Amino acid sequence: DLAQRSDEAAHTWDLAYGSDEDSAYGLDPDSLTFDLGRDPIAFAKLRLAIVQDQLQQLAQRQLKPDEEPADLRRSLAFALRELGKTATILQRQVGGMVTRRDGAGSGRDLLAPLPSARQRQALELLIQSFLSTDAVRVPPALQRRLAPDYLERADASHNDSAAAVSTDFSVAEMLLQRQREVLAFLMNEALADRLADNQDKVRDLDANALNAHELQQRVQKAVWAQSKSSADQGSWQRNLQREYVNRLSVMLLRGASSRSDTRAAVREQAKTTVAQLKGQHTASANKSEVAAWQAHRQDCLDTLERALQASVIRTTP
Repeated sequence: DLAQRSDEAAHTWDLAYGSDEDSAYGLDPDSLTFDLGRDPIAFAKLRLAIVQDQLQQLAQRQLKPDEEPADLRRSLAFALRELGKTATILQRQVGGMVTRRDGAGSGRDLLAPLPSARQRQALELLIQSFLSTDAVRVPPALQRRLAPDYLERADASHNDSAAAVSTDFSVAEMLLQRQREVLAFLMNEALADRLADNQDKVRDLDANALNAHELQQRVQKAVWAQSKSSADQGSWQRNLQREYVNRLSVMLLRGASSRSDTRAAVREQAKTTVAQLKGQHTASANKSEVAAWQAHRQDCLDTLERALQASVIRTTP
């Protein structure tokens, strides 16, 4: 009965239904957990703003005598983990497809790719919030105050799990982990193939649907944009660029996708990146920073050029 009535205008949201499998394995951006409200992108923007506000407050926060020094570390770790949850919400929008459980004769499309404007909005927010060195700022003074929980470390040592409780706190590693997750999604051949399939489904409705070529271009441009950040963030950008080069090289060598457009988009971005690296120079006055950029630039060039020249390793389906 619910399936038969799910197309009723007055009850479209009241009768909408999605299973645990839809949430965990599906493509429907409206079937998610941990997002509130009818607009997932608006909710994601709110969560990102809260994280940024929390980071600013932590940088200025002075602990009271009865507070634990480790509270700062816990709060910062929570904020960076919240970034990961927010990214998951936004990722479901890119290439997303509404899947309806209507009964026969409802007249609605049962597989409906998300409007391209909404996909692009989510993609832009992902890029701005995760693929930019300016997105997360943790001042050095705050990083020096991130004390470990010594009691937790002592308990771990008795349980032979001390390695899991680090004395140090690497903001760069936690940020890179969030960026790895976003790149793993955006640079996935399965997403590129799904975008192509979505184009086929809306060719009579939307001639400007988001495609793999556009997505790869926007990711490449964001990762290799000339940074306006301070010198201490240069290493963070190089970490992101190295991760991008690693993933692009694997895609070139593996040739996992059988789709012509997907493979062509990957090779084009590799060639674009090579050309950009050959003409890229840093204007930093810091000699050690210049040396780091030059070494990084040559390392990335070597990796991509070898991948472009190598024979593709094809797997038998």
